[in-house]
Amino acid sequence: MLNSTILGLGLIVSILSMLLDFLFFFKITNLSLGGWKNFLYLLLVVIIGLCTNNWGYKGDVVYNLTVVLALYLIYRTKINTYLILNSIIFVFNIEIVLDIVRSIFLGIIRYDLSKEALMMLNSVLAFISCFLIVFVMNKYSLQIRQHLIGNNKRITLWLNCYLYLVTIIISIVYTESTHIPPVSIFFISFLILQALFAIGIYNLMLIEQKQIIQKRKQEERTKKDTMSVSEFIQYMLKKSDVELCNPDINKSFAHIYIDKDNRRVYMGLNDVDKISDKVSSAILEERMLHGDFLSFDDFCARLAPKQCNKRCKENLIFAGAFDNIPII
Repeated sequence: MLNSTILGLGLIVSILSMLLDFLFFFKITNLSLGGWKNFLYLLLVVIIGLCTNNWGYKGDVVYNLTVVLALYLIYRTKINTYLILNSIIFVFNIEIVLDIVRSIFLGIIRYDLSKEALMMLNSVLAFISCFLIVFVMNKYSLQIRQHLIGNNKRITLWLNCYLYLVTIIISIVYTESTHIPPVSIFFISFLILQALFAIGIYNLMLIEQKQIIQKRKQEERTKKDTMSVSEFIQYMLKKSDVELCNPDINKSFAHIYIDKDNRRVYMGLNDVDKISDKVSSAILEERMLHGDFLSFDDFCARLAPKQCNKRCKENLIFAGAFDNIPII
């Protein structure tokens, strides 16, 4: 009877942990489930996770890869790929670290308790881990999101993957192996991982440096293509065939911008009520670094409420800034 109760608790903890993975992901990305079709896809992922639950950490790897692949395929057109990968791998890292701490604690006290008591304590500690994840999710989700999609998003992804790889290898070796490998083999393997990590970080820093240079060049081009209101009026008087356009979230800059190739003039984002230099700078920086906004939902997911609040978004909508992109 006691064993059945413990197994039932273990199953509940596993399902709760999987649900928290998705809740944390949706909390960080500001996404919604998106219909029954997506619900069925994610339900299939949960079933796969339950089927591999008895495989130990190797089963966790299979489940984690399935989750990453499923979330990427479902939401890749709605938000930035780096945010998808960073957010879900970050959740996995929290779970693995808490799991390792729990295993170490149980390993220390296992000689003082019976097998049934250890299994029951393991379930209780797993519930506590779930509550810790909920606490982190509710209190720090916004701060976590800003770090995951910041200027160093590639480096953050690399660090997340590295941490996941190291912790999962340690977990498999020391909790599922029947013998501990020689210290020399362990440290050689660790040095190889460190070398690969250093090479990866170096290459990512080069990429970030190139992007900063490109951003500065784009800013210089933007300054050349922007003009004051008086200059704009003079230009319009001379070029009567020019089309005057509303602010466009993917075309406009802070001030009036002339698209000479298409003979169009776009009103500036700063011309919209409540859109300050700080808000327009955040929008332009996000657009320059990560590309055009694919939809209104993509815009909301990529800009934190502190950068562009509800009132600013409403004013942009009324000004027609989102007329040329879909809602979702």
